Amino acid sequence: MLTKNLLRYRRVSGAIKPQFIETDNELLLNLASSLIEIYNPEFEPNKSQIEEQVMTLANSAQDITLAKGLNKILLDRTTFSTASDVDLVSVRADAFKHSFDFVNQLKKESKENPGSETLKSYVHSKMAEVPSESLYADLPEFEILTKLKKTFPKELLERYNMSLVQSLLLNASSITLKIKEADVGKLRKLFKYLKFFQLLASIELVDKTKKSFNSLNGTEANATLKITIDGPLSLFENTSKYGLRLASFFPAVCDMSHWSLKTNLKINGKDHKLNLDQKTELICHYKNFSSYVPDEVKVFHKVFTQKAKDWTVGGKTPFIRLKGQEVLFPDLCFENKSGTVIYLELFHRWHHWQLKKHLEFISKRSDMIIGIDRALYKKDDIKLLIENVIGEDSDKLFLFNNFPTYSSVTKALNSCL
Repeated sequence: MLTKNLLRYRRVSGAIKPQFIETDNELLLNLASSLIEIYNPEFEPNKSQIEEQVMTLANSAQDITLAKGLNKILLDRTTFSTASDVDLVSVRADAFKHSFDFVNQLKKESKENPGSETLKSYVHSKMAEVPSESLYADLPEFEILTKLKKTFPKELLERYNMSLVQSLLLNASSITLKIKEADVGKLRKLFKYLKFFQLLASIELVDKTKKSFNSLNGTEANATLKITIDGPLSLFENTSKYGLRLASFFPAVCDMSHWSLKTNLKINGKDHKLNLDQKTELICHYKNFSSYVPDEVKVFHKVFTQKAKDWTVGGKTPFIRLKGQEVLFPDLCFENKSGTVIYLELFHRWHHWQLKKHLEFISKRSDMIIGIDRALYKKDDIKLLIENVIGEDSDKLFLFNNFPTYSSVTKALNSCL
């Protein structure tokens, strides 16, 4: 992400216009290439050396803020490590103690003794034993570059344009997307991203024809979907974490054939509109879906696959019609050896209104189980709702912390047989 001081945009009649760059501009490609060369792990540069080279390059660029923004994206794609396995905290403590003792000894010695070792000569000898760059090798500025995720100049410019939007979305109150995609596989992947990033969203069909809904579960999807997602500024807690999840989700939207985004941003205390669509030609770099699945989801899939004997996780999750034109896309799909398919809907800590809205509908379906984050369950109105709708001891409902466990899910699944 880009920090606030690195964002480049214009304000036009109350609307924010991100200052996108031309990704085939020769001068910018050369700048990107020069920055990438600085981050060459083969030369084992430390952070201080990299920063010095970057500042020299940025100060000579036509747009310093742009150059620093490109550098921020590269920096986010790097891995650094300390240059030594030695406990340098103890080494420094020992050196400082000996220096302190030596200075006290100097005070006791006679000034008339010319043979006495001076503080200067003492420091010089100590620095010969342990150079300053080695003595402080565990400090951030001395960390060594060990890896840069493979990045090409054009890709860096594309990532910059994407980061402009992602960083702005951290200031969003709510987002309205309209999606039209003929490739049902791409559409399913979009909703998997939406679920895995645990976003607050409502999905509606805005087509006038009812045939569109049936096509969502078929081979074609010509329906226009309206997706309303709460932004971080609409929450009262965990806004930073939620904002990062929202920003991480956005690139998946840009992989759709036709899309539009409308949102309100609050920047420096003022409200602004942001309107974008596929004409921006933003590039999604999410090539390998599994690389962007949150760690807790990866762990769950791994554990479930290893332990489950009668159930498998995965498969095609359907779009389920709610009231009116609203659509539900379950989090996970499970199938047992007899062919029984059960869907799991998870309600995370910020899914308060979603739970209140959909609990009754989901609880009446024999092919669905429900997981509720304990942080959400602690709210008095949620406890009362669960007690009134399905009862606290329902086997098809379980509680979890952050993400479900294997045992809680299998217990709920087996209750459906």
